[in-house]
Amino acid sequence: CMALEKSYTLAETLGRGRFSQVRRCTQIPGGRSCAVKVMDLNDPELGASISEAEREVLAEVQVLRMVSHPGIVELLETVKDNGKYYLVLEDLSGGDLFDRIEQNGPYKEEDAGPLVRQVVLAVNYLHEKGIVHRDIKPDNLVFDSRQLDARIKLIDFGYAGHCSATTPLRGLCGTPDYAAPEILTWYVSDKATKPSGTPYAQPVDLWSLGVVLYILLCGFPPFYGDDDEQMFELIRSGSYSFPEAIDGYRTTWSGISDQAKALVRSLLTVSAAQRATAPEVLASDWLGLRGTPKGGWIGKMRDRSTSGWRASGKPGEEGAEGSPRLDRGQIDRGDAAPEKPSHPVNTDAKMVFGDENFEGKLKYSLEQKGLVSQFSRWIVDRIVKREMRILMLGLDNSGKTSILYQLKLGQPKRTVPTIGFNVETLEYKNIAFTVWDVGGQEKLRTLWRHYFAATQALIFVVDSSDRARLHESAEELHRLIKEEALENALLLVFANKQDLPGACNAAEISEEMRLYPPYISKSCYIQSCCATSGEGLHEGLDWLSSNMPDEAAGSGSGSVGKS
Repeated sequence: CMALEKSYTLAETLGRGRFSQVRRCTQIPGGRSCAVKVMDLNDPELGASISEAEREVLAEVQVLRMVSHPGIVELLETVKDNGKYYLVLEDLSGGDLFDRIEQNGPYKEEDAGPLVRQVVLAVNYLHEKGIVHRDIKPDNLVFDSRQLDARIKLIDFGYAGHCSATTPLRGLCGTPDYAAPEILTWYVSDKATKPSGTPYAQPVDLWSLGVVLYILLCGFPPFYGDDDEQMFELIRSGSYSFPEAIDGYRTTWSGISDQAKALVRSLLTVSAAQRATAPEVLASDWLGLRGTPKGGWIGKMRDRSTSGWRASGKPGEEGAEGSPRLDRGQIDRGDAAPEKPSHPVNTDAKMVFGDENFEGKLKYSLEQKGLVSQFSRWIVDRIVKREMRILMLGLDNSGKTSILYQLKLGQPKRTVPTIGFNVETLEYKNIAFTVWDVGGQEKLRTLWRHYFAATQALIFVVDSSDRARLHESAEELHRLIKEEALENALLLVFANKQDLPGACNAAEISEEMRLYPPYISKSCYIQSCCATSGEGLHEGLDWLSSNMPDEAAGSGSGSVGKS
């Protein structure tokens, strides 16, 4: 997009959806870091007409242009060019709330309070303007940096709708686990039945906040069952508890205050009329005690939370507006489609919104069976500590030891070439990673085989800036892949030293080292990273943790790359 490139320098891809991608960009002049979300209205995966898709994009843009609040992502510019929309937003680089919970476990109340206050202030601002978000969940709450005191912001207004006392909202939308009972009145299991539910308004956001607060304090969701129907029935009836133990494992609820539980109950109230409002939450006893920050704070149901609903009726039917976006899936916005956005749009080229973590996620359809049954393992994963033995190899000077200590200490450490090995245990996402870093000098590589036994994952580190040695790296890696003792090990390739000039990105590493079928057939993930800054390292561990096998050995197929 020429108009976009006049004002921004485009950089690496941060995420990718079925018909969209998010890229980092830098504003010219000034050097401000931003993110641009590119939505292709002509993509065959769109599943709708261009006019329907454009309606949704413009509706989201219109909402973002109406708001200005420190707790809401800022839309900087919108560009349209050749059937594509480019949304440029502020760069939110701190990851989402799920990341924090997953990395550090449930929040302590004194840490959760200031965070909840920020979110409620943003929601209250929206509600005063007659805007209902309709998809509040941990992965739509993103931090502006990775600092402990980073501000949290509400993102993704694809489901947002306008309402008033005389014009409520209708239709099924959002994410099932966070949906209020009144939204579920629009759900029908029989696709031939026309949905006819209860109109709703701002209280649906407060229910979602109640679910978020519950997860924030204990690390698992309040509503889950053997199947979707069972979970929906629990939501409709408001059936949940504060269990002090699950299958013999202690939870945090025994140590949670009565004020916190009372606030959860006031939010997870089935009657929308009796549910707490945003001002009431701000005035609650719990926020009065816990809502002021006392210092830095830290804080997945990830697969479940990225799910959404797919329209199940014919376009034009009440409560059954076909969604143009397969990864969005709302049925009805409850507001009229704007003929034009409320701000000028450069139709030669204009922009959209993005972030490295919250975009590019595909949402589940209710047509998929057994989604809720995933919760049993998810809860165990959150409570039971697991272990993984990792072998980290690579050529000399690739940065293996620097990566090890960046992960262990959270900061770079001056190192010398490894002659033997270094071993450290890293605690991450309730998993104890035991990482063996073995020297990579040529004369030492014959010793690598002595460390193969019981290895569940192989991390191979590549110096992305040393193009002259990529062939040598490829030869060593392909030799390792063929080792019988490593045939079941997961393979993570760190494309290190991305901060150096001329460094190959992940796609180039994949191509140069032939890390794709038919050259390899095992599970492989390529992650760009920088050992000195730590960028990209935890994303690699994310992949390992999400693909960690149930048993001592794992298996996989295919090849995945990330830049």
